[in-house]
Amino acid sequence: MVTRSCRNTASASRAPSTNLETSVEVRAYSEAVPFVTTDGSTIRSLLDLSVAPVANHSLAEATLPAAGQTERHHHKVSEEMYYLLEGQGRMEIDGVERDVAVGDAVLIPVGTWHQITNTGSGDLQLSVHLRPAMDGRGHLLRQLTSGGVL
Repeated sequence: MVTRSCRNTASASRAPSTNLETSVEVRAYSEAVPFVTTDGSTIRSLLDLSVAPVANHSLAEATLPAAGQTERHHHKVSEEMYYLLEGQGRMEIDGVERDVAVGDAVLIPVGTWHQITNTGSGDLQLSVHLRPAMDGRGHLLRQLTSGGVL
């Protein structure tokens, strides 16, 4: 991970900062080692508790191959959002289904069962955001070995 410091250059019109130095966490995409889950999804954990001092959010990239789908699951304490970067799919949340495509954002409320299926001929790639923050690979491994419950 690359951590860079930068000077606070807030203008006089902005609220003054109590810190003259601000730490900026920058993690290169190439540093996020991908892993494959039991449902065939490839995950790159970009910013989460396992790799950065995040306080409230986690960010990952998920890729599903053609005809692939995530394991249906729910999060007891996390709200989740998907932003589709490539491909098309079918999103199911608590039994309600909707087609999704590049540029769509999906809100998955806390406690709702959900699954996304790749309906295209190529990869389905999405940005995955969770709040509160999760711990990347460990979170997914627990999910897949606990019957889909987090």
